[in-house]
Amino acid sequence: MSTTFAESILKFTEHVQIERGLSSATADKYDYRLNRFMQWMQHHLEKQVIHTKDIDLDVIRKFRIFLSNKDLKESTQYNYLVTIRSFLKYLVRTGEGIVEPEKVVLAKYSPSQSVKFLNRDQLKDFLEAPDTRIIAGLRDRALLELLFSTGLRVSELARLNRNDINFKIREFSIVGKGGRRRVVFLSDEAVEWVSKYLDRRDDTYVPLFLHYSGPHASKWVDKPDVTTKNASMSSKGSKTLEKKKPDQGHLGEVEEFLEDPDGERFRLSVRSIQRLVKKYAKKVGVAVDVTPHVLRHSFATDLLQAGADLRTVQESLGHKNVSTTQIYTHITNPQLKKAHEQFHGSWRKRTKEN
Repeated sequence: MSTTFAESILKFTEHVQIERGLSSATADKYDYRLNRFMQWMQHHLEKQVIHTKDIDLDVIRKFRIFLSNKDLKESTQYNYLVTIRSFLKYLVRTGEGIVEPEKVVLAKYSPSQSVKFLNRDQLKDFLEAPDTRIIAGLRDRALLELLFSTGLRVSELARLNRNDINFKIREFSIVGKGGRRRVVFLSDEAVEWVSKYLDRRDDTYVPLFLHYSGPHASKWVDKPDVTTKNASMSSKGSKTLEKKKPDQGHLGEVEEFLEDPDGERFRLSVRSIQRLVKKYAKKVGVAVDVTPHVLRHSFATDLLQAGADLRTVQESLGHKNVSTTQIYTHITNPQLKKAHEQFHGSWRKRTKEN
């Protein structure tokens, strides 16, 4: 009896994490794409339950046409087909494969070599945009400085706990894609603002960055703040937030606290980080479509322009292969051209002048 598509997706996503060592984020993407493919098959074949034997080249070809008609990006279409190919290879290894993976024609896709990044003037305005008189703004300044200082992926940043960072040696290790561990370093600004943010917090929660909105916002109250250097104004106009202790008369709040003493429900999510990055880019009028990954690009660009070699940048970003890091090499080309014009063949120029 053929295994259902849904069962095989579950086993496949477990396989890519356990056997291939891929991250849970990558496994989630595979799961999402394959479930979308299964849902399309349910509609296309008019069947509620899809089995792996229902997958054939004609079905895949029609799904590819469907993707093309959805006006999706080339990269998105390509990733769907690569995921299906990987899934088919897995089915072949488990003895359930009917379609040869190599016969799945991939969508045309030429990865763009252009890299979006912020120049130094844009970075200065962007990093200084948060209002640090309030704790949410102080959190945001700390978060932005940490992103630019370390080049972390947004998922890596969201996972950070307050005890992960060693302020004494100004560095910490992070586990990135594929379970690869690397060390990242803190700038003076990152140390300053993350320290200020943690000093302002009146809680013992584990997550490094907390959210101060949503269904749990009522658990936080304003209090005067005079700790930041921006607090020259009266404490009446400068506020922060502190965690209310559970009211012993409200059993629900006590139970909720006991169920989540680490405060995971307050952890700032990946999506929230993406939104706040866009918010500050809009606030300062940056023309570039700024995302957390643009700050990662800006980090790498800053290192290269300061003279770091490609291998160093590769290690800092946690890239498995230096070929991935080579997308940044064109950034230094204008500097190379200028150096070439200034120094190459200089002896000839001197001869002509004489």
